[in-house]
Amino acid sequence: MAVWRIPARLFVKNVPNRPMSVRDFIPLFRESPQDLVRGLVGGVARREWSAEDFTAYQGPGFKLAWGFSVTDLGGGRCRVDTETRVQCCDAKTKRWFTMYWLIIRLPSGAIRRDMLRIIKRRAEAN
Repeated sequence: MAVWRIPARLFVKNVPNRPMSVRDFIPLFRESPQDLVRGLVGGVARREWSAEDFTAYQGPGFKLAWGFSVTDLGGGRCRVDTETRVQCCDAKTKRWFTMYWLIIRLPSGAIRRDMLRIIKRRAEAN
């Protein structure tokens, strides 16, 4: 899953040389058990962020929010939706992120589908 690192190194400073984990994302919102939103600030070396820091940050770089929402469909069924939003905080980042997204869009979609399949498999196993 490290494919994203190749184009990311062209656009983002301090790309980690290790696999990213959920701990790399800033907890922004949680309404258990149905909603979870985490964020990431790109182009900044700072390691510790609060939800308030994330909201207040105005650049340079970008902010990414990644959310999951679970809807109870009844009868022991549910639907999991996922959404990613990106805010480019300056014109240069927007130009670079547009090129980055053109490169990473298909692999990103594949990763998201894999994640949703894993969620489904684990939910059905319980």
